[in-house]
Amino acid sequence: MGPGVCPKAVAKGFRCIYSNQGVWYLDHLDVPWNEVYTAEPLEGIHTASEQELVIGGEVCMWAETVDTSDVQQTIWPRAAAAAGRQILLMLDVQHSCSVLIVLLITL
Repeated sequence: MGPGVCPKAVAKGFRCIYSNQGVWYLDHLDVPWNEVYTAEPLEGIHTASEQELVIGGEVCMWAETVDTSDVQQTIWPRAAAAAGRQILLMLDVQHSCSVLIVLLITL
């Protein structure tokens, strides 16, 4: 989904899965993991009742830019950053890179 779709969906009472095409599409090889991590799933969603309607997030990877030889370099760092962001969002924890790094080390 493009920017602003989740806020529009939850404003109408629909649940939403966040997917930022510019940052959470993993075949955008120029996007580093820290930009994936700092993408804000709740951007533009200000009420707690609407924030609860954001039920998760997804990252996408198209096969034309990846194969089995580069999964770790291409998919893992940025998918882990998005997953860490979602975990912290679910736990309502302060979002910080240091917390994400601790999560990655413990995985």
